[in-house]
Amino acid sequence: MLRLCARNLYGWQCDHVSQKTTNEALDAWSDWSSYPKSWPKNQNDAAPLGIMKINDDICASAQRRWKAIQDGLAHAG
Repeated sequence: MLRLCARNLYGWQCDHVSQKTTNEALDAWSDWSSYPKSWPKNQNDAAPLGIMKINDDICASAQRRWKAIQDGLAHAG
């Protein structure tokens, strides 16, 4: 459900070969019964409740987290 929501919201899906089956399933999605009503079904639909617009604080926090992950990978073990 989250992958479908993200694809509908941002128009993006993972293009890694391991996700081919998942992406094909999203292309053929037809059972909306479990999908939350407030989530977008199409790319131009409104964002779900609780989604914040990106701002400078969010970008800075994401950059700090990304750097911490990269540092952790570089110095692991």
